[in-house]
Amino acid sequence: MICHAFSKTSFLLALVHAFSNRCLLLTLFLAGGCVGSAQTPQFEVASIRPADPDSRGMMGPRPNGFSGTSIPLLQYVAWAYDIRAELVVAPAWMNSSRFDINAKASGQPTLADLRTMLSGLIEDRFRLSTHWEDRSRSATTLVMAKGGPRTLESAAPGTAQSIYPWPPTPEGTQHWTIEGCTMSGLAVLLGRIAKMDYPILDSTGLSGSYNFSLDLPVKGPDVNASDYQMTSLFPAVSRQLGIDVASKRVSMRMLVVDHAEKNPSQN
Repeated sequence: MICHAFSKTSFLLALVHAFSNRCLLLTLFLAGGCVGSAQTPQFEVASIRPADPDSRGMMGPRPNGFSGTSIPLLQYVAWAYDIRAELVVAPAWMNSSRFDINAKASGQPTLADLRTMLSGLIEDRFRLSTHWEDRSRSATTLVMAKGGPRTLESAAPGTAQSIYPWPPTPEGTQHWTIEGCTMSGLAVLLGRIAKMDYPILDSTGLSGSYNFSLDLPVKGPDVNASDYQMTSLFPAVSRQLGIDVASKRVSMRMLVVDHAEKNPSQN
């Protein structure tokens, strides 16, 4: 009788154990299904076509999607991955082959959603594969000049950034009125004026927003990025703001293109 009772008890315990294991497996299966159901956002419809060589380049998000006209593939990749184009290592053809992209999304996607959608679209149609890599490069940086900053007035909290260039004077100077600008913002501005291949970095240690003005040397009345006196540009900034430009080795996060097809797959 004791052996019989023991065997019956063992059988019941084994049955309960097996049932518990099945419940656990079912729970894990359902949980896995729930996690897997979170899908990456995608465009409802999208077309990619070679651009008309005579069309004007423009691109950007739209209320219900994204569109671009006559834009190099490299620029699309930079926008999709939220990185400056100068920091994308890619084949030369990606900066010369231009495409039109028109893509429609459902609902009201966020900017982050649109970037994810565009990167997925490019990866699919161009068979794009990439990886991130830290590379050491010589970079131009803003640093404090001897004696510290000058003519920088702290902006009131909440001051929106405003950069206004005045028409050049006959004497060859262009006055800039700048408000609510950080040193990182100044670095971006100077990088664009000087047409730097890589962004200028801020190493001043100044964390606030500032109001200031600049008088920059220009060659003539029709100002564009090539009309500034490059040899006098940074000395003028140093003299007026007390901020110098220096070169040093820094580690930069770069997007490296491993593969991309020159012709997109059919729409």
